Amino acid sequence: MGLPQVLERIARACRCAGRRPEEVRLVAVTKGRSVEEIREKVLAYGTFPLGESRVQEALKKMDLLQAEWHLVGHLQRNKAKFAPRFALVHSLDSLRLAEAFWPGGLTVVVPGKAIPPWISKDGSVGLRMPDHALLRELLRRVGGHAAATSLNKSGEPPVRTEAEARTFAVDFVFPGEAGGLASSVVDLRTGEVLREGAIPKEALLAHLR
Repeated sequence: MGLPQVLERIARACRCAGRRPEEVRLVAVTKGRSVEEIREKVLAYGTFPLGESRVQEALKKMDLLQAEWHLVGHLQRNKAKFAPRFALVHSLDSLRLAEAFWPGGLTVVVPGKAIPPWISKDGSVGLRMPDHALLRELLRRVGGHAAATSLNKSGEPPVRTEAEARTFAVDFVFPGEAGGLASSVVDLRTGEVLREGAIPKEALLAHLR
């Protein structure tokens, strides 16, 4: 089955489900395929994310093809330094982390989309679900998500208590949300625990292995 037939099947499935085809992202896994084959059989029909299961093979193709690259295979620790070259590392199980620790003190770092460098130097964003029913209800009423910044400036210690939060020019503080500990931060692009906070590092690693 060729790519046009795959796209048509996706369109039919979307019509049956009441969804738009553009809501579905198709990743073309190009393992074992040459650059010429990828251009002819995939990119000739549009722009698609390209997936590779081996880091070294992906790096060779990245130098020859401008595309959004995904790693669909296992990311070995000795190759973790190459993770930022990929828009997404599929083998990191973000769902297990979310089910285990959300809502709560977990922030996950993921690739952003069209994030200005003055907001994020590497284009990443941090996602969090607060452990506060009123905050979650406010989020629900504004569409399910909101963009926000930390109270502390970049590089400075995080705000841990209500008293510390009230030293900033804020309109309202939800007592108890900080809980005396900063959130733990996991980079889902690499599987690295960037900060150990409310959730112990070992508990996080158990869901990343």
